Formats: sequence, C-alpha cells, structure tokens
Amino acid sequence: DVLDLDHNEAAAALEITPANYRQRLTRARAAVVAFTGRHCGIANPEAKCACPRRLPAAIALGRIDPNNAPLAAHGGPNYAAAVAQARALEQQLHALSLQRATPNFAPPADLAAQLATIIDP
Repeated sequence: DVLDLDHNEAAAALEITPANYRQRLTRARAAVVAFTGRHCGIANPEAKCACPRRLPAAIALGRIDPNNAPLAAHGGPNYAAAVAQARALEQQLHALSLQRATPNFAPPADLAAQLATIIDP
C-alpha cells in the first residue's frame, strides 16, 4: 500500500494470492487506524497526544537521535501547524483518490487542430 502497488503486483511480491493480500492489507490498515486513533492527537482530536510521554523513551532506546532531527533543527512546525498540515494532506489525498477513480478518457483525434483554432482564430 505504501509503495502504491496494485493488488496483483503486491500479492506477487509477497508470494501470496491477491485475496490474501487484500485481507492482510485490510487488517493492517485497521490496526494502524486503531493505534493512531488511541494515541495520536493529530489522527483523533479526542485522543491525548502521547508524543511528550513517548519521546524521552524513544531517545533513550536510540530510536530517535536528538542530534539528527532535521525538522527540529530547522524550526519544524509546532503542534498546531503539524495538525493543520495533516488536515491539508488528508484533503489532498481525498482529492487524489477522487481523481484516480475517474477513468482516463482518450482525447479527440483532432485535439491539436481544435486547440489551434482556439488559440489562433
């Protein structure tokens, strides 16, 4: 899903059937949505953000290197700005999915001629 492969390509890469892939993908998406819904204030405004509690432990375990944090080093967004960016991205992804749902139509054979008459009457 992250690599934007179609189900047949992803199933072949994983050496499973397309039906099995779709089932695994559905379960994985549900798990991510459930986790972020419980722990992420950006994904769910009702959830209390867990980052302030989890960040010190992640640094202590070496999962995050505070000396190599490109966004923080360059004045990355504050929480409110991050929420706004996430909401904007969600809207863009929704628009993209709507565009992808529309079939590709072939242009008319004489499109160039039609454009030429519009541009140079």
